[in-house]
Amino acid sequence: MKYVSLILLSFLMAGCCSVFRGTTETITIKSQPGKAAIYNDHDKLQGYTPLTITMNRGQKTYFSVVKDGYQPESVNLTRRIDWWLYPIDILVWPTLIVDYATDAMWIYSPDEFDVKLKPVEKPSAPPVKIPDTKTKK
Repeated sequence: MKYVSLILLSFLMAGCCSVFRGTTETITIKSQPGKAAIYNDHDKLQGYTPLTITMNRGQKTYFSVVKDGYQPESVNLTRRIDWWLYPIDILVWPTLIVDYATDAMWIYSPDEFDVKLKPVEKPSAPPVKIPDTKTKK
């Protein structure tokens, strides 16, 4: 009976989302053209595209995609609640508290980004007037 109580207590202390999915998620960022630098919201270089990053599910952040000769682009991570595990969480309500406290209830949507960088337009020089070198007679 002691072991059954321990197993039951362990089940109640682990959230459904935590058990089935964990508290991290993989995000993939690709770019066209490739080999663009990826910086996080603290301006720390994360790597170069294509890049796969493991993120905590509850983390709100954005990334900047930068390449010389191209306009920088931002990737905003949008998170939402993963509702399909909620019925189990509600039936065994302590798991809902655990999932909320550990941020395991969130998912990133989308979890893959394909960023198309636009070339920087070079300003065109104004037309140059060439003086007429012919002399009038």
